[in-house]
Amino acid sequence: MSTTTMDANTVIKDWPEDSRTVTAALISKYGPADEVTPTLVTWHNRGPWKKIVASKEATPHNFPFPHGDIVENFTEYDVPLDLFSKLAHFVNDRLKLPTCDLLKFPTAGACSVLLSV
Repeated sequence: MSTTTMDANTVIKDWPEDSRTVTAALISKYGPADEVTPTLVTWHNRGPWKKIVASKEATPHNFPFPHGDIVENFTEYDVPLDLFSKLAHFVNDRLKLPTCDLLKFPTAGACSVLLSV
C-alpha cells in the first residue's frame, strides 16, 4: 500500500487501545502524518524531532520498568569522536534504548548520531 494515500485515523481504528490512544494524541499534536502504513504512522521534522514513529505493536522495553514502547522519537546530535563510544555505551547499556546509530562519517573531529529516544 502507498504511504501517502492512507489516512492515519482510519488505519489506527483497528490498533490495540494503547497504540491507538497514543497515536491519536500525536496526530492531534503534530497534525497529519507524512507516512502511513497498516502498522506505522510517521512524521518528519516536527517540533524538536527529526522523525517520530508510532507503531501498532509495542516493543518490549525494561527501563526503568517493564513496559511496551509505542513511539520512537529521533533526534540528531553532533558528538565528538572521542566521546562516541562512551555515549553509545551509555545509551545502549545503561538506558537500554533501542538504537544509537552512526548517521554519517566524521567531519571536523565530530560525528553525528541519530538517537532513538
